[in-house]
Amino acid sequence: SLPSRSGGGATTPAASSEQEEDLAVWLRYEAFILHVCCRDMAAAARLIAAARSVFKNVGVQSWSQGKIMVAVWGDEGLEMALAGPDGVPVFAD
Repeated sequence: SLPSRSGGGATTPAASSEQEEDLAVWLRYEAFILHVCCRDMAAAARLIAAARSVFKNVGVQSWSQGKIMVAVWGDEGLEMALAGPDGVPVFAD
């Protein structure tokens, strides 16, 4: 998980003067969840077949009279530091 930060990396007013400011910069991309309401089971089956060619996690999430909800979960995510706690970039030009 990401390090906790408050106020955009600045120390809080209650923090002691001995604490240093955390200047770390993080890049975070989270996978998506797409919900599609299909008109019938045949439409849901076609969507699931098409989506499974690209995504591993696809399926019917719920159904009720006349509504079938298909969920497609993205597989990719990324979390990495761009600058360390001292503010120095991790990657040079």
